[in-house]
Amino acid sequence: MSGLLSAPRVSPQTLLAAAALLCAFFAGGAMLLASQAPALGLRLTGDEAGRGLRVLEVSPDVSVPLEPGAVLVAALTPSGRVPLDGELLRDEPDQLGSWERYNDFLARHTALAEAVARGGLTVEREDGRQVRLGSRPRGVTELPFLFWYQVVVGCAGFLLAAGVLAFRPSDGAARHFALSGFGMLVFCCCAAVYSTREFLMGGTLMFGLSMANTFGATFFTAALVALLACYPRHLGPLWPLAYGVQGLACVAAFLQWTPGVSWIHGFVLGLFSVTFVLALVQWWGTRGRPVERAALMWFLLSIYLGTCLFAGAVLLPSSLGFAPPVSQGVMFVVFLFMFAGIALGITRYRLFELDRWWFQALSWFLGGVAVILFDFVLAALLQVSQWGALGVALALSGWIYFPLRQVVWSRWRRRAGRGGGDRAGQWMLTLFSTSREETLRTQWHALLRAEFAPLELLELERPLSAVQVSQDGLELCLPAPRPGHAVLLRHPARGSRLFRREDIADAEVLSGMARRALEAQREREQGALAERGRLMRDLHDDLGAKLLSLVYMARESETEALARSALRDMRDVLAALEAASCSLAEALVDWSAEARGRAEAMGFQLIWEEEGADAERIQLSARQRTSIGRILRESITNALKHARAERLEVRVRWSEGRLSLSVEDDGTAGTGEPAAWKAGTGTKAIRQRAADLGGTVEWARGARGCRVELRLPLESPPA
Repeated sequence: MSGLLSAPRVSPQTLLAAAALLCAFFAGGAMLLASQAPALGLRLTGDEAGRGLRVLEVSPDVSVPLEPGAVLVAALTPSGRVPLDGELLRDEPDQLGSWERYNDFLARHTALAEAVARGGLTVEREDGRQVRLGSRPRGVTELPFLFWYQVVVGCAGFLLAAGVLAFRPSDGAARHFALSGFGMLVFCCCAAVYSTREFLMGGTLMFGLSMANTFGATFFTAALVALLACYPRHLGPLWPLAYGVQGLACVAAFLQWTPGVSWIHGFVLGLFSVTFVLALVQWWGTRGRPVERAALMWFLLSIYLGTCLFAGAVLLPSSLGFAPPVSQGVMFVVFLFMFAGIALGITRYRLFELDRWWFQALSWFLGGVAVILFDFVLAALLQVSQWGALGVALALSGWIYFPLRQVVWSRWRRRAGRGGGDRAGQWMLTLFSTSREETLRTQWHALLRAEFAPLELLELERPLSAVQVSQDGLELCLPAPRPGHAVLLRHPARGSRLFRREDIADAEVLSGMARRALEAQREREQGALAERGRLMRDLHDDLGAKLLSLVYMARESETEALARSALRDMRDVLAALEAASCSLAEALVDWSAEARGRAEAMGFQLIWEEEGADAERIQLSARQRTSIGRILRESITNALKHARAERLEVRVRWSEGRLSLSVEDDGTAGTGEPAAWKAGTGTKAIRQRAADLGGTVEWARGARGCRVELRLPLESPPA
């Protein structure tokens, strides 16, 4: 039932067309009023001594006895003698302060305009001579740049705001945003008429335009209050109060019930200050939600960047009775910062829940507006025929606007795409250069963090076949290289935006590359295992058999011991090639058994100490087991051979993922510091094996002899 009673949805094209027609109405009305204002052909300024108006320039088509520098002190009108002064040239009558000055300003303009309408204006020079001045309408082509500047700024701001409403017509925040744009359109177009007049304008017309400007400025501010009262969170029914207070203020200004005409600037400042309170409330409401906080931060920055500049440069000085340092019309452009900033925020943060297509759709519509604008300029301003103007407008739009628009859009998309080809090559180089699965996983996670900058990255045991976006763009989940696993990314760009379609495409490429890199790793490992198997068989069947025969055929004990040592080394090599891991406890048993066997055979005393927990749970790779065993063997050999030691102390400690192995003898240490000793073949081999395991080895003086200490991590070393 509610669906039947609801109003039919208006298409975005219809709303945009209506907004364009409204802009055309206000811009056309402003041009009509401004072009019909009387022009005397003089450029005037207030005399520094306050004697009247000084002539700065006389138009060549004006034939009157006036020269630059002449001072005009009064005008003779049917209503009487009207004194002339610099106050009559003020471009903003609402900056006059009191209502008395304001009404006097309008009354004098009314008298002057009536005199011009009756055939001419008689002015009195400082020397008492009277000069009769004629007048004519200015025409559209004579309107100054500041007029067009203000009209274009007002129309641009309103069209940007209306573009949001066109795609979100039922959203309250979008409506208030569009109303703020309408207020800007009103005060820009009205101010453009009277602030750029040559000199004269009827008092009644100026009063109407001044009041309309007041309405537009206060309505713009009230719409901002209403906007922050309902976006991004609805804070309650505050918007009727904002518009109600604004309406009462306009009525009071129209009836001149306020303390003065410049009071309206203070009212606008007061109403504007309410937005700061609402902004703080909205800011507090988004705590703990980084995406909403980032969007709100951009939203507030867009609003306050322009409005605060205008308030500080125009409203505040006027409300305090000082002349603004810069023209109000010139400062209107700062309001475009707000509308343009929010438009960019739509593409970056999905403000008003709109996406990038909003910009593309609006740009196509503005292309049609550009054709109409070119046609009007050519036909009305340059006096080109109707069909000729249309043809030139179409040509200019096709040759200039649309190609320029396409270039801007393409560069923006390319920048947003972050150089897909180059990035894909870097991804491939990074992932396919790894040789271990754990390294691949680490590098892949690093690429995900670099590309998407998520606030959170989690790897889950969850089968997933394709990339998925959830939580309205807050989360992206993609398959991990390991089967049955997935990676969850949350809050991209450090919480400043949502995941987009481009992110899904990038995630699919990264996920596919990681899977293929893992497959390539496993294929290489299978090939390496096959080659190791062949080498193991060759060593075992050929060299192993010969060494075993040498053991049984040896007639001398030294030869037999040497053969057995060679056979043991070969078995270590085979164990390393087999790549079979073992626990630290198993390795300790083998190392201590070998050391004790050598102590018994060679007649030295061995002290073996172990310190650590859970040796059964600590795994050593075949490479670690073999290399540590050889370092221990070579250290014992060096102590017996070079130091002629009789007692050796071997200490093995492990904790917190690190292992320490020290061999200390009681033999004769060399002269000087151990660091200065000449490194032999065995010492170099020990250093190299320690470095291969990611560890370090040091020689130092012990209590009596020398001590060598190995320190290394227990994690698997890089391949």
